[in-house]
Amino acid sequence: SWSSAQVDTGDHYASLASLDSVDIATIVPYRGDFVTTGTGLLPFTGGQTVSLTASDFVPYTDYVFFVAQDGNAAADGLTIANRTTLDHALSLASLLSSSESAQIYLIGSIIGQGTMDIQRNTFISAYGSAARAIASFNSSIGAIPYVRINAGGSLTLEKVSIDCSLLTGNPDSLIYMANGANCSLRMGYGSSLIGGSGYTGPTYGGGVYVGSGCDLTMQGSSIQQCTIYPMTGSYGAAVYVATGGTATLQNATFANNSTGGVGLGIVYVDGTVYAGSVTFVGNTGADHLGGGSWNPLP
Repeated sequence: SWSSAQVDTGDHYASLASLDSVDIATIVPYRGDFVTTGTGLLPFTGGQTVSLTASDFVPYTDYVFFVAQDGNAAADGLTIANRTTLDHALSLASLLSSSESAQIYLIGSIIGQGTMDIQRNTFISAYGSAARAIASFNSSIGAIPYVRINAGGSLTLEKVSIDCSLLTGNPDSLIYMANGANCSLRMGYGSSLIGGSGYTGPTYGGGVYVGSGCDLTMQGSSIQQCTIYPMTGSYGAAVYVATGGTATLQNATFANNSTGGVGLGIVYVDGTVYAGSVTFVGNTGADHLGGGSWNPLP
């Protein structure tokens, strides 16, 4: 529930005479809005009354940025009309304090995106009911990750795919969380990470590297087509969880990933995994290996 929200017309729903022509999925929270915490609320089907007090609401996020392929790199991104580029939105988000967060809405898919650094608590979501993609540039990169989540930062994806199928070169893990960085990645429903065959994978974590003190959560999301370097001593085509790292896999799918025949594990665990309803399909290599722990969801 929102006290006010942006809709795809560029207005707030409270200012509209009617919601008859508005796709409910495009009503999204905006900077300064308050959302219910959900504490103490029971599911209801309509025709009932629910009583909420101020304590049931929290601020949604500190900043909201709207991003599009045709965004203006000099714009502030605070409205749809002033939409900006993803690079600029991430740069603006990096200026926030460690306690602040940024919501980035993708008005459409982003094609030809370069490498990304996540400095702060960052949410990237599809704007509207359709899923969106962030597709990499068709270019070679060296031994660096495509997405690096830096110390203390976090990245949440909602109905957003990160598509690296056009990458070439020898990138590090596509999404990388360094040992001791105390950062996190949450891949929400409808989100995915897609690798490719045009580059040489790393020796640890072809899709996601979860360092010590870091956390990966997958809920209704997938990792596909990721690879590790085809040699003995390579671990985790889709995910590598280092000692001291954790991963929670709920309704997660791992599809068409490859260890190259001699590497070990689609998911390789030296840390701790909590898993429920995990699907492995079309992969080359054992589903999960490692000296860490693979546990049911609590």
